[in-house]
Amino acid sequence: MIVAFPSLSWTPLGAISAVAGETWRFQAWYRDANPASTSNFMPALQVRD
Repeated sequence: MIVAFPSLSWTPLGAISAVAGETWRFQAWYRDANPASTSNFMPALQVRD
């Protein structure tokens, strides 16, 4: 799986980048309507360099 996170390269403190050997973990929260309005978390994604 190829995942691009172009918006994660900048933070209020400056640019960030992955370093060899690091593991980054991501999880997103989203609003859902099935059938009533609710919210859920997507399954986590782990990226190793």
